[in-house]
Amino acid sequence: MTQLRRLAWLAVAAAILFGIAYFASPLLAWRHLREVARTGDEKLMARAIDFPEVRGGLQFQLKTLFAARIAADPRLRNNPYAAMGLQLLPRLIDQMVDAYVTPQAIAVMVAEARPPAKSREVIALNRPVKLDVHYAYVNRDLFRVTASGAEHPDLPLEFLLRRDGLFGWTLIRITLPEKALQ
Repeated sequence: MTQLRRLAWLAVAAAILFGIAYFASPLLAWRHLREVARTGDEKLMARAIDFPEVRGGLQFQLKTLFAARIAADPRLRNNPYAAMGLQLLPRLIDQMVDAYVTPQAIAVMVAEARPPAKSREVIALNRPVKLDVHYAYVNRDLFRVTASGAEHPDLPLEFLLRRDGLFGWTLIRITLPEKALQ
């Protein structure tokens, strides 16, 4: 009987440890992503970030913002040049995001919670930045990290991570604050 009881306790302990590891894994993935961003290792970043999905999310965000601005401005709403510009806008935004969203730019966003000042900006590896970070599960397979730096606490970036297997996570979206785009 004691052998059976010991096996039951081991099964309960294993289930508890699995649960802790399962639900803490996005926190560890975020910590790892910040360290990878600080080192600038592009191979490790490529494994931790889905670059096409991040670019696509930023492209959608910018297209939606600019289209809403044009629609809201009465001077531009009925302007034929604005309509022509609205047709060219998606291609322009796609090219801009593809050129701007590099591994270095994403590293700056992850490590310092701010958009890079220029497309080729490199972060200072020797000075980790203190961030105000908030974590939340969106659902079992999506985890949101909202982070802001000390310089701009009112302009937080939002990072969305998707579960990859049992304990792995991949960055799939970065949402820029609307205030930063104005």
